[in-house]
Amino acid sequence: MMMVRFGEVWLPAAPGQAKAWTAFAAMQQNVGADAHSLELPMILLRTTRIDTGTRQLAADLGAASGDTVAMLVDERRGLQDAGGLPKVSVTDEACEGLGLYRPADYGWRCGDYGFYLARRQYPAATHFWMIDYDVRIGGDAPAFFATCAARPELDLLAAHVRATGRDWWWCASVASADAEPRRCFFPVVRLSARAADVLLAKRREHGRRPLRRLLWPNDEAFVATAVEAAGLSFADFNALGQTFYDDTTFTYTEVIDGDGFAGGEGPPRLYHPVLSGEDLARKRRKLVEDHGKPTPRWERAYRRAAAAVNGATRW
Repeated sequence: MMMVRFGEVWLPAAPGQAKAWTAFAAMQQNVGADAHSLELPMILLRTTRIDTGTRQLAADLGAASGDTVAMLVDERRGLQDAGGLPKVSVTDEACEGLGLYRPADYGWRCGDYGFYLARRQYPAATHFWMIDYDVRIGGDAPAFFATCAARPELDLLAAHVRATGRDWWWCASVASADAEPRRCFFPVVRLSARAADVLLAKRREHGRRPLRRLLWPNDEAFVATAVEAAGLSFADFNALGQTFYDDTTFTYTEVIDGDGFAGGEGPPRLYHPVLSGEDLARKRRKLVEDHGKPTPRWERAYRRAAAAVNGATRW
C-alpha cells in the first residue's frame, strides 16, 4: 500500500490507484485560483462532511474522469475543512444571495441549488457533475465518464429520466397547465452551464410566486420538468449505448453494505447507496420506518389542492 498526498492529507492507495491518484492530485494542486477560469467540466461531490472516505471518493472520481473535483458541502451548521481541496459551500446566506426560496429542508430537498452555487463560483466551467457521497462507480469508471464526455451537447444526463404520473409523490409539486411533469434520479447528475442558468432563473421566478411556494418541488422533479419545458436537451445514462444502472444497483429503496462492496472489473456500473457503519444503520432504520407509512389525510388533501391550483397556471 502506497501513500499519496491529496490536498493537505495523505491517503492510502493500492498500487493500481497510485499512479492515477498522483496525476489527479497534481492536477488539483495546479488548478488553484485558475479553477475559476477553467473551461472544463467539474465534479461536485455532495456531502455533509469531509472525511477520509469522501477524500478517497474524490480522488477516485478525479482519477477516473480527469476533471476537477470540488467538495459541495452543506455548511449551514458549521464550516468543514476541505484540506486544500476546492469547496462549494451551501449556506443560507449563499442561497439567499442567489435569490433562492429556502424551505426548511432545502438542504436535502433542493440538491440542484448546489449547481447554481458552483456556477457562480466557477463561471467558466462547461458542465457540472453532482455525485452524492454514497455513490460508487464499479468496473471501468473511466469508460463511464468518457462515454458521457462524448456527448457535450446534452444539457442533462441522469438516471430514470422520464415522464411521471400522479402516483409519484413529487408529481404534484410540478403540476402546471403547460409543462409535462417529469422525473429523474439525483445521486449522479450532469448539467450543462447553460442548463444551470436556465434552471436558476426558473427557481427564482417560482420563488416569487406564492402559489408555487405552497408545494415546492424537489430536485428530481424540478430539474427534469424544467429542462424539458425549456426545450433543453437531455438523455438517460442507459440511452448512451450501454446499461450503466438498473433497479437492483442504483436505487432509493435498498441499501448496499459498503464493508462488503467490491466494484470489481468489467463494464462501468453505478451503485447507490453504498454505506457503512452508522450511516448504513441509519439508512436501514429509515427504510423500515418509511415502508408502508401512511400519509395523513390532511396532507393528502393539501397536496391535491396545491396541485389543482398550480395545474391551472403556467409553469
